[in-house]
Amino acid sequence: MKIDDIIISNERDERSLAWLRREVGDEAISEALSRLAGNRRPYITNLCHELGLVVPDEVKRGPPKPMPPEVRQRLDEIRQKMMRK
Repeated sequence: MKIDDIIISNERDERSLAWLRREVGDEAISEALSRLAGNRRPYITNLCHELGLVVPDEVKRGPPKPMPPEVRQRLDEIRQKMMRK
């Protein structure tokens, strides 16, 4: 099995694979893929388990979404009111 065989279902999997490649490198990933026992499919979670790693929460969550301008404006108004008191 090779890295191209890893099942990538969504953006979270893409981020997790990129993190995994930075952490251990392609050679270690290929070796872990060859060790997946039985009917374990090449999902990122199975691969991490085989390598004894846990994907950090910040990688799972991804980058924060930008705040809509109307929300930012409302928060600014609330802050201003609070500063007056």
